Amino acid sequence: MLDCEVLRFLLPLLEAALAEKEDWLLEQGTWVLSNLLNPRLAYEKIADSIPILCTIIKEVTDIEVCTDALKAIWSTLEGKRGIARIFEFHIIPHLVKFLSCPDDTVVYIALIVLHSIILSASDDQIDVKFRVFHVY
Repeated sequence: MLDCEVLRFLLPLLEAALAEKEDWLLEQGTWVLSNLLNPRLAYEKIADSIPILCTIIKEVTDIEVCTDALKAIWSTLEGKRGIARIFEFHIIPHLVKFLSCPDDTVVYIALIVLHSIILSASDDQIDVKFRVFHVY
């Protein structure tokens, strides 16, 4: 599906849904994106999805949408480039906030994403970024 450039059409739809508060479209589009992305895919194929996923994680409060966005973010973390892009969008504090969510699935996926970041990021990225956001 990604070879058919589905992201070229899906990402603008998600951006519009987010801007216009189209909850149904945002929910469905995020679900589709989370199921399209796969850690085994080449980074170049999925890199363009990182900005909208980070925006969703920062701005959306719907648990299902956030769960799907977290799953999709997790798929982008293979390799150093995905980690670097995640840091660019300053979502670490938002990931940490998910740890207090009453939904166990959200907490679990947020833990996995944070764990992946900690294991894959350089020491400098971890030290600087986590201190800047007063995470520890």
